[in-house]
Amino acid sequence: MRMAALMRHAEPQPAPPERSIHDDRNRTLTDLGRRQAQAARDWLNGLAPVAVICSDAPRCIETARIAGAPLAPHVVPDLGGLRLGVWERRPLAAMSREIVRLVRGEIPAPAGAETAGELLARAREALRAALPPAGNVLVVAHRLTNAV
Repeated sequence: MRMAALMRHAEPQPAPPERSIHDDRNRTLTDLGRRQAQAARDWLNGLAPVAVICSDAPRCIETARIAGAPLAPHVVPDLGGLRLGVWERRPLAAMSREIVRLVRGEIPAPAGAETAGELLARAREALRAALPPAGNVLVVAHRLTNAV
């Protein structure tokens, strides 16, 4: 039986207080995050993946390199988080409730943003295209991407 292990990235560096989604994408792992990724590697040892696939966020790439070693990660940008269009540069703290409502489908997506359904379609297609023809895989992405 073929398996895909979905893993959220390990602990990233703290976000700036007024961070936006745009700022958030560039964070790397903390020392604890690197230890978490190593612990995940040890825990996933029996999976024996033939491929490691991850989003293009630095924290996902770093997690994938550690947890999926010795395999080099295959970076797939479309496994990134929800695209928020014109909301990208707004502080997350000021719009966290709006993001929840957007994901639930309670409000329309702002200009240039996507719905949770569109994220699902994008991530599913990207993952299908990146999967090797056989063997187990480790996928390192983001909370919402993994959830859909």
